[in-house]
Amino acid sequence: MMIPSSPWRRSRAASLPLLLLAMLFVVSNDAIAAEHVDHGSDGHGGMMPDHNHTDGNVTVEVVMEGWLYDMYCVNQEDGIAPDGSNTTFGIHDHMVGCMLLTQCMDSGYLLMQRSLTGMYFPTVKFTNSSTAVVAEWLTQFSMDTTNVYVYAFGTMMADGLLNVTMIDMADEPDVYPPDAMEVTYTYTGWIYDNYCLASPSGIAEDGTNVSHGVHDHMVG
Repeated sequence: MMIPSSPWRRSRAASLPLLLLAMLFVVSNDAIAAEHVDHGSDGHGGMMPDHNHTDGNVTVEVVMEGWLYDMYCVNQEDGIAPDGSNTTFGIHDHMVGCMLLTQCMDSGYLLMQRSLTGMYFPTVKFTNSSTAVVAEWLTQFSMDTTNVYVYAFGTMMADGLLNVTMIDMADEPDVYPPDAMEVTYTYTGWIYDNYCLASPSGIAEDGTNVSHGVHDHMVG
């Protein structure tokens, strides 16, 4: 006589294939994870770049481009380098002779890029050991050479500095606006005058408060 199986037995029998499938999925995932650990992945299906492990720090071989510049000139408070070029809008006018000045070499070098408004901004600073490589490369040019747009080959260090091993001239990108391009801005606000704004008492000639009552300032 057939003995009807209990609901518990039917439930356990039905769940057995699912259990085996789950175990197979876990084993497969473990194998995939182990393969990724062995070979490396960038998280997007591609392989990570080769790394050099030195004293526990990870370094990456890179090639970067930009206008070559020095820290001494970029930090000029008046915005003018020793060669007379503008350190905000005139990086391309910076001369090789200026970059070879003692104070400029001692300060270290970096790469700059240009924004759509024509203003330049730093992208990466070089290590101190890169200075000799850069300075020697610069000596092949005449001192009045400008627009030094380069490829910098080297190692990106764990501290974010680029250790340059080789440098070469590159073609200046043409995706930026011309130097003579005019940029128009639109500003809104309350019209005010400098005389009242500089009032020592904080009170304008018409009796309004220059800090909290600008909207009360009279035309007269």
